Amino acid sequence: MASNTLTFGIYQSPFGMVLIAVTPKGISRLVFVEKGKEKAAVAELTKLNPQVMLKRSDAAVAQFGKQAFASTKSKTPLEMSGTPFQLKVWKALRAIPRGKVATYGDIAKKIGAPRAARAVGSACGKNRIAMLIPCHRVVGSTGTVGHYHWGSARKKKLLEWESAK
Repeated sequence: MASNTLTFGIYQSPFGMVLIAVTPKGISRLVFVEKGKEKAAVAELTKLNPQVMLKRSDAAVAQFGKQAFASTKSKTPLEMSGTPFQLKVWKALRAIPRGKVATYGDIAKKIGAPRAARAVGSACGKNRIAMLIPCHRVVGSTGTVGHYHWGSARKKKLLEWESAK
């Protein structure tokens, strides 16, 4: 993969289709895509990366998909881009073990911003590397599943699947 090329593809995960985009540094995007919305997901990827040549290869990204949904912790390198606050939040999320959850407040305390639970929620909502930046492992202070960019039902299924592993 050349540095000005973004390889992407569609992978069928246990929880639905995902679009995965990979740079030479690692996964830069892993988002759930509803059936029939693949073209819209590719159009969004194109819009977000106007200076980059996109190369579709479902086969090339399949290995990354398999790793992301493996039962053991993925060692897949990521290319995360966000604000310094978002990057702190996402790093803290990656430390939550599979099968476990933390509250937005827990994450806020962990990153040294104990009053920033809502901002943590906002950073979770901006995450575009599902599973590998596990925002689905963050729950409300009462233990409720709460919101998830790709749907609360999917979040519940992800948590149940991880707990069973």
